Amino acid sequence: MASYYARPDQNLTLTAIAVTSDDADPEYPPENFLDENAAKPSKLTTTFGAWVFEFDDPVAPVLAALIYQYLDEDLDVRLQGNDSDSWGSPDFEASFTIPAKRYDGPSYQRWTVSPYMVLDGSPSYAFWRLVIVDANSQAVAVGGLFLASGYQAVDLFVDQPMPEDDTAGEIVHPTELGVETIYDLGGPRRGITILRIASDQSAGTAPVQAAADFRRLSESLNGRQHPFLFIPFGTRNDAWLVRPESAIHARTHHVDGRQDWPLSLREVSRGLPWP
Repeated sequence: MASYYARPDQNLTLTAIAVTSDDADPEYPPENFLDENAAKPSKLTTTFGAWVFEFDDPVAPVLAALIYQYLDEDLDVRLQGNDSDSWGSPDFEASFTIPAKRYDGPSYQRWTVSPYMVLDGSPSYAFWRLVIVDANSQAVAVGGLFLASGYQAVDLFVDQPMPEDDTAGEIVHPTELGVETIYDLGGPRRGITILRIASDQSAGTAPVQAAADFRRLSESLNGRQHPFLFIPFGTRNDAWLVRPESAIHARTHHVDGRQDWPLSLREVSRGLPWP
């Protein structure tokens, strides 16, 4: 099954020199987009509006993904590119397809899955704009915008349809007297277990390059320090921001010569609940 991923160092958003918005909520400022932690969202005081991303030099993303946004299904959401911070008639424009919200969490804190789109033609501009055109049902909030300078494909072999799971995370601080302080991490985080990465099929054979590159992904992650973008189902409009739960380089060597590279991934935390 074909899947896709983008490394942390391929996230152009983190190289922006400024992010601005006329309607920024000071509690959740635009600068939060420059933090790879999507649990620090940026929020507007309005139900529509825009953020402008400025770069030192023109950048050419080939894929864009919205991470942990609180936007209504089919809302008009666009990504625009221009040579200057002027948006009357931008040189480039493409629209996200916003999927339905999930049903976990309270009504004000229901998130959609993270939609993505491939940007045809490799448009290159020094200014990029994320704009919510129509009114959302609540003040606009977005956890992150992943503008990928590139992405890679990897084939995943599974013995059955690849299962997804949800885990509701908590932070628990017990004291010596047994008193516990518990923090909810914002609802279930999806996880996925890859039973076998397409790689060495018998001992002594050269690895498939795409799988070898995927295994070496842990080097750019500094282990688990940096999350990366993962699209497990190539035909589904759903990009995950994940960290490994198990080591990418783990290997099972079978007596028939086959080498399996199992891997578990988990979405990064959405942070403490916020309205």
